[in-house]
Amino acid sequence: MRRITSTLAGLALAACSDPLPELEVQGKQLTLQVCEGVQEISTEPVVLKHWDSEGVLASWKARKGTGRIRSTRAVFTFEEQGILELRDVPQGAYDRIRLDMRTPRDGRLQLDLQDSEGNKLHRASIYFGNSDPDQLKNLEFPLQKVRKKLGDVGRVILHFPKGLDTLTITGITFLGTTPESWLPDPRAPAMTAMGSDHRMAAGLSSRRPLETKFEAQAGLNFSFDFAAPDGLRDNSDSALTLEFIDDTGRTLAEHEFAVPVNSWRTEQVTIDASLAQAGTLTARLSLAPGRGGTVTACALTPPRVDGRQSDPRTVLLLTSDTHRADYLGFMERMEVDTPTLDRLATEGVAFTDCWAAANVTNPAHISIMTGTGVQDHGVVSNDIPASPKFLTLAEAFAERGYRTFAVLSAAHLAWGGIEQGFERMSSPDRAARDSSETIAILEEWLRDGSTDGRPLFVWLHLFDAHGAYRPPPPYDTMYQPEDGEDPKDPANAGRWGEVEMPSWCSQVTDPRYVEALYRGEVTYQDNALGELLDRQPRLERDLLVFVGDHGENLYDQGPNFDHTGLTTVTQHIPLILAGSRVPQMGLVQQPVTQVNVGRTLLDLAGLGGTEFPGTNLLLGLDAEPAGEPVTRFALQAHALKASAKRGRWYLNHNLYARQRSEGVRVPNHAMVLFDLEADPDCKVNVLDDNREVALDLRAQLLRWLMDSRVAEYLTSDYRTDEATLKALAGLGYAPGSALPDNNPWIDPECACEWCEAYPIGKPDR
Repeated sequence: MRRITSTLAGLALAACSDPLPELEVQGKQLTLQVCEGVQEISTEPVVLKHWDSEGVLASWKARKGTGRIRSTRAVFTFEEQGILELRDVPQGAYDRIRLDMRTPRDGRLQLDLQDSEGNKLHRASIYFGNSDPDQLKNLEFPLQKVRKKLGDVGRVILHFPKGLDTLTITGITFLGTTPESWLPDPRAPAMTAMGSDHRMAAGLSSRRPLETKFEAQAGLNFSFDFAAPDGLRDNSDSALTLEFIDDTGRTLAEHEFAVPVNSWRTEQVTIDASLAQAGTLTARLSLAPGRGGTVTACALTPPRVDGRQSDPRTVLLLTSDTHRADYLGFMERMEVDTPTLDRLATEGVAFTDCWAAANVTNPAHISIMTGTGVQDHGVVSNDIPASPKFLTLAEAFAERGYRTFAVLSAAHLAWGGIEQGFERMSSPDRAARDSSETIAILEEWLRDGSTDGRPLFVWLHLFDAHGAYRPPPPYDTMYQPEDGEDPKDPANAGRWGEVEMPSWCSQVTDPRYVEALYRGEVTYQDNALGELLDRQPRLERDLLVFVGDHGENLYDQGPNFDHTGLTTVTQHIPLILAGSRVPQMGLVQQPVTQVNVGRTLLDLAGLGGTEFPGTNLLLGLDAEPAGEPVTRFALQAHALKASAKRGRWYLNHNLYARQRSEGVRVPNHAMVLFDLEADPDCKVNVLDDNREVALDLRAQLLRWLMDSRVAEYLTSDYRTDEATLKALAGLGYAPGSALPDNNPWIDPECACEWCEAYPIGKPDR
């Protein structure tokens, strides 16, 4: 992909005194490898029992449906929700169940494990994406974490969603694996969870020791994290041994550590002068076997070597979910107290005209983390993961020696491909959590010593302003109307127009009450942030950015108290830069987008030579605006609409109409145009009176869409785990649909009435 590199210029450089030198890399993550001479251990699963199509029909009972063989395939037709049940459960050390099937649409597959009496032992679900109905789906349920219960399983039940009237099953397989296969391969570390704490790690076992080499220097810190999942522990206490070995094979030092269960432990060893004399050292990590020689295993993060810096740089990316730009005290649009953000805006730069790339959480955050718009990365809903081909902001900082931590307040952010480049990531074990909980975890990490004297990039995500709005006292009553009226009085109906109350506040009839709760959440979050910065001054000392992911419709535009639609209030977001590396400019009206936040942070951190897309937000702020105002674009969730904003004009363009009953989308290219100077709330469509404006904006919008590189990155088939589905449902999000192959946004040859009426909008190819 194309990456645009920029450097600071003009006012930004002058305000920051001398240009920052490129930061010398003092920290490094090492690469683990299996020790030489250790026999290769197969991680391929062993088939313990397999049913082909005929075997499935013979052994698995279909409830509320029938099955038959067609062309060596078992084809089932279910009246309602389909159920297959197996009671003759094979005995053996299986720890995975795989189903190979073809389905006409997407849906959720549920697995229930019961004992012989029908008591539930375990339940799990997989959401499978929408793709070619002839494509074979291999859906696998890992059962390692419930290994101790598998000996009691007497019934295995598979639940299929409604509407799969031609479910084709080619096989069901019980598989057994080795402990080494339960954790990531040392050659490809991956995020590994211990509760809500995810860390980039690989598998270490008692028969597969690992090692790494590094140049020893006195004072260098050698550090790593480790933990054993509960399913990998027997009743014995496992011990991890770290040896430092010179190039002659002599062990110079040895350390032993107890392995914790289901929680990470961080260990650091300082290289002393005697070890440094050896020059190149091999660090070997090994595990003792369990009782009776049983294989033990644990997750191990790739070790780091870091030198201590007297003044390590810190970069804080703070994203505020569902935060409208006008709900800030310094914007002076309404009564809302945000003293922390007001101070940061005064001390740094606050962009009063920042635009979001999308109106939902994951697509907007992926734009921030990759420096690319939704039209390129293709993530249009919260349940579609980003492509691993993208360079992320965390990876860019990690390559330059930064520790990289992410602490999130919404569960669905943790799995969406944004984790690339982060060493640690914490996400809630439920749909969302309060900012106080999230901040407490970050402070715990800052206290464990792993970041002392080391440059640090932190992403802190706060979710308080997202519905349902439930601020704690006294914030829940801080902004309530003082007229004393009952917010649940039925007589209020229609008083403020047609306002549909959210399901979590359905008894309320006064929308002012709900809006006041939103304001209370904003002030509560601001106070929590202020207390954090008071306790941890390092976080704002060098470089801090506060940015919204998207805004919120209250009862002014779009679906009330939601961000479902693409509107000016779901796209207009706060953006503040602060810290010693940021010029003090106060409020600036330059039109910008959140997509360029990453490039700006790298430049201000002194990493201007690091490859990453985008343009520095501070460039040109001291220059007079030249020519036509910039046009900014966005995509709505599920790619149903796109928008273009230039100056006073805002074009909202349909792309598809979603037919939820069939789970498909159909083209729909209707448009509306608003004059924001005369009509800031977008109540009057002025399309017919401003045809030339609409033609020009539509032409730009379609060129932006058709120049997309989404086909290079799009993940068209995906699966979402049950925890993520529950989290999304709890927040009011429906699963998305994977997009068509190639460029999915709009057909340049479309001949619908709108495309015929606005032919200039067809892009030149």
